[in-house]
Amino acid sequence: MDILILAIIAFVIIFRMKSQLGNVDEEEKAAVKKKLHQKMQQIQKEVMGQAHEAVKKVSEIKEKNELVKNQLTASLDDLSEENLDKILKKSNLTLDHFITGAKSAFEMILKAFSENDLTILKQLLSNKIYLGFEKSIQHRQNLGQKLVTNLIAIKNVEISKVDISGNDAIIKINFTSKQINYIKDQNGNVIDGSKEDINELTDVWTFKKDLTSENPNWIIFSTN
Repeated sequence: MDILILAIIAFVIIFRMKSQLGNVDEEEKAAVKKKLHQKMQQIQKEVMGQAHEAVKKVSEIKEKNELVKNQLTASLDDLSEENLDKILKKSNLTLDHFITGAKSAFEMILKAFSENDLTILKQLLSNKIYLGFEKSIQHRQNLGQKLVTNLIAIKNVEISKVDISGNDAIIKINFTSKQINYIKDQNGNVIDGSKEDINELTDVWTFKKDLTSENPNWIIFSTN
């Protein structure tokens, strides 16, 4: 946008200068032309500088994206990499967008499970996984217990396997996170875990999506 504005300014300057040259003598014309030439050089320098910065920025973003991709897919075999490229292309997704969504789902599910929020869990989990989570929540409630989960940070995310089965895209992700987990009884006493201990945990979750469906959402197909 800045480059376009500078180009417009240069055009206006040239037009105005040329329209005035017919009303001055040769000496004044030479002075005007010199001034015009100097102004054009200045504008050209600014335009080239901005163009250089724009190219540099695009290059830096590309390098950063490649670095992130390499970190996320370091353990993938050739077939998984090929499947991942196909899935992203067919889903009209970038890898960064997918990982951001996966991390968000990870956080939401941990929170919903600890808060007994079956509505959120039903939206994000496959039916089989949902029934397992529902059973665990009902068991806690029957005992009068409460699970407390504090997600401190997602330390690392890595895609470990990518498959395409029929129309289904299947992406397995390793989440390494730091969490505080403990269970309280009906009197508020901690009966398992600790309020102070921060544990580093690795969860392996599998995300699944029908590539022919217009629904953009992925569901969690398995958790380990």
